[in-house]
Amino acid sequence: MTGLDLNLLLVFDAVMSERHVTRAARRLGLTQPAVSNALGRLREALGDELVLKVPGGVAPTARALEMWPSLRAALGQIRDTLRPPSFDPARMSAAFALAMNDDLASLFVPPLARRLERRAPGVDLRVVPNVKARAPAALERGEVAMVLCTFPRQGAHLHARPVLHDRYLCVMRKGHPLAKRPLTPERFASARHLLVSPRGDPRGFVDALLEARGLSRRVGLSVHHFSLAPRLVAETDLVATLTLRTVAQSGLGHRLHVVPLPFALPPVEVRLVWHEREQNNPAHAWLRGELCALGAELEGDLGVGPAAAG
Repeated sequence: MTGLDLNLLLVFDAVMSERHVTRAARRLGLTQPAVSNALGRLREALGDELVLKVPGGVAPTARALEMWPSLRAALGQIRDTLRPPSFDPARMSAAFALAMNDDLASLFVPPLARRLERRAPGVDLRVVPNVKARAPAALERGEVAMVLCTFPRQGAHLHARPVLHDRYLCVMRKGHPLAKRPLTPERFASARHLLVSPRGDPRGFVDALLEARGLSRRVGLSVHHFSLAPRLVAETDLVATLTLRTVAQSGLGHRLHVVPLPFALPPVEVRLVWHEREQNNPAHAWLRGELCALGAELEGDLGVGPAAAG
């Protein structure tokens, strides 16, 4: 076996199937001389003529007829082993841990759970909080299968794909004193603010934007759950910088006054991030596809997109 080129067995199988050297060459994408040369090498290795020329093609020897069934079965088994596995989500049994903050969980998880019940009832999900500083490490260690987040992809072995676009807005209760006049950076900074910080940081990106304009704000209340923010704003004089999806999910839109921020912000891009080791995993790829399709549907419901989110 160490001296045998196993590719010669593929040539032998094709010649035995076709009983014709030229047709075997066409089937293999080789020239007729290349197939004849391969047959010569195999004859020398096995000590048998294997096939003999006859009118209209070739005829196998007794040795060729004896070994061909076993050899063909072995080649078929090798092909089946190397062929990409078939995948049926309805028959899949798997468990996935997804990391995301509560605002994205409230948006994605209910419709995703309904999809899985219909299309992949054998899949179990575990949704865990996403902490930006630890998410890349959690993906590297395999603690989570994928992360839904708004921060850039971090790590050489990570892949990312956008699933949803959104935009930030200034949100306050209806009847708030700031709602009576155009919102300027100075008026915005003078308000008492609500900060949502999943990590518990005392400052957010808005503080850096205000500082660049020589302004500062007072954070009167900080919480780590986005889902709390609309209710807190609706019931107090606090002002918050929230995404459209957070307001839409709250069901409190009738109690809130929503206006554009008094300074430009780029669109919010929610990304799905996963590790390279899962890139070709059929089950993982299927779930990624479901999340991306769901993101497109949700984006349409929110009326936002890459162009509209500016």
